[in-house]
Amino acid sequence: MDPQLDHHHKIQWLLDRLTVPPEFARYDAIEEADTIAQLDEWKIRACDVLHELKKQLEEDGGMKLCVEEQGQVIAKVVAFENEEPWAPEPATKLSSDILAHFPDPSIPLLEHILATHVKPLFQSTPHPLLNASTGRTLPRPAGGPGARQDHYEGQEWKHHPGAAALVAWCVRHIPRDAYERVWPLVVPPLMTLLDDYEAPHKLRGLRVLAAFLARVPPALLRRTGLDALLFSSMKTTLTHLHNPATPALVRAAVPLALNLTELTTTPGSAARFNQLCSLLGESIVGGIWLYAPNDRETVEASLEVLPDVVRALRLGSVRYLKAMVPQLTHPLLADSFELAPFSTKHRVLALRALQTVVRVCAPRMHRWKEAILEGVAKCWVVLWESDSVPEDDAVELKKSLQQTAKELAAACPSVLTDEYPQFLAADAPIFSGLFG
Repeated sequence: MDPQLDHHHKIQWLLDRLTVPPEFARYDAIEEADTIAQLDEWKIRACDVLHELKKQLEEDGGMKLCVEEQGQVIAKVVAFENEEPWAPEPATKLSSDILAHFPDPSIPLLEHILATHVKPLFQSTPHPLLNASTGRTLPRPAGGPGARQDHYEGQEWKHHPGAAALVAWCVRHIPRDAYERVWPLVVPPLMTLLDDYEAPHKLRGLRVLAAFLARVPPALLRRTGLDALLFSSMKTTLTHLHNPATPALVRAAVPLALNLTELTTTPGSAARFNQLCSLLGESIVGGIWLYAPNDRETVEASLEVLPDVVRALRLGSVRYLKAMVPQLTHPLLADSFELAPFSTKHRVLALRALQTVVRVCAPRMHRWKEAILEGVAKCWVVLWESDSVPEDDAVELKKSLQQTAKELAAACPSVLTDEYPQFLAADAPIFSGLFG
């Protein structure tokens, strides 16, 4: 580097070398050894550049830069904030150190970044259900029925790895009372990410949405109609089945759908009830369990999020007991752990979900106690007789079975005088640890 360059020119020189090559957007699909080698070399150089940029900023402090220069630094460096194909761990640490110079960005700085560095990447393919000027939803797709397909063509933002990270950084730093001011700059890229057809971009969009919901005023969501559009997007995300990223999408989308429902509907309202029923009945029961029953990781992800949905829907969950109880007890009914397709993890997740269902739907448990007891008791016996389950797994499964028996007794006390004594009379040495 020419030592005669002044400090600001040095920073600009460094920033020019932090533009992430667009090839990284398809890094996992690259097969050419030369291309991979070149990209790996670029990553090494990028770490060196980030180290030098950090040193330059520490000499006089990042806040001495003008708004435009601050925006340039943030727009380039934020791409390295999380580990990505172009951002190894050393780069993420350097990125964090550099971004620490901008802990409380001003509204003008955020507006500048969104208008100058984000908007140009997304404006060539506007979301068909948004007014690009206001960020409000449209009653029908702009451009007609084929508009959504057109939305997926010529996506300039996909040639800029790190674009989603920049949107996320801005969203995390926008003050609650400033959201209405920047609404048209934030909502279009957020919805574009969420509604993309590729799972990795959906996941990035969900991370942005998590930060968005943590700060956005609920009244603004309702007033602009974005609440309904976001919920519809979450429902669509949960139909993205048979993909390696599906389990991650389920784990991310369901909690966000619950959060959105809690923010934008009132407790006890028909709107809240209908949205929660849609989430449980259509997306989980009528979606994942019906169309992806053999995708074990996806089903396990649904079991992880199911308790929160049941707790949110409360006693309304009883309408889905005919689907939930068989789904949650089926993994417990195998004659042998070795031959069954279910892992110990799957059984434990099913039992934890079952415990919540029993607790929440206690008034209806007398109708389901036999089915639940059959699964719990059979799994206990198979576990008792098996010597192939690792000790730690066996302990965890045993505790889950015992807790399920306790929950059932609390919800349906008649089992303490009727069913449990029958099991103990049949074989006390085996069942005393479960029902004793």
